[in-house]
Amino acid sequence: QPEYGVVEFDLYNDGLHDSLPTMKERKHYFPRLDESHPSAFLPNVPEDVPTFLQRCEDAIVHLEKAYNSTSILIVVTHAACCIGLAKAGIKTTLQEVNAAAPCSIYRLTKTKTQQNDNGSGWEMDHFSEQNGLNGYVGHLSDLGNNTVPWNHFEKTLES
Repeated sequence: QPEYGVVEFDLYNDGLHDSLPTMKERKHYFPRLDESHPSAFLPNVPEDVPTFLQRCEDAIVHLEKAYNSTSILIVVTHAACCIGLAKAGIKTTLQEVNAAAPCSIYRLTKTKTQQNDNGSGWEMDHFSEQNGLNGYVGHLSDLGNNTVPWNHFEKTLES
């Protein structure tokens, strides 16, 4: 099973997650998926933006505890969750996290003191750093014309 704490944020059907692929469908795309993996928790649905962002904070806490001694941890997920995990990891605002294009890279690095100025144990490149790993897309040769980088939480929060 995937770690359900970091699954997609479903903006359709009032956030009930019923538009997301089933485990059987996911297995076709990711045949190495370990269906016996115990997920830390399941998202409560329906899920609005504040609930989703809290889920990302809970997921970061879980990942920190579960993989505390790990120096490298790779999490592959969708745009909204990349942004939410980065925000939660470095304890910052959504405006400090660059928009997520397809296959963007966000690198959160454990701090040596285990706590930075924000009270977090993680750091990430500043959003203005050229070629920084805060939504990095330099490894992609073509983003296409129909998919744009995404960080539209503020619009969702305002409505």
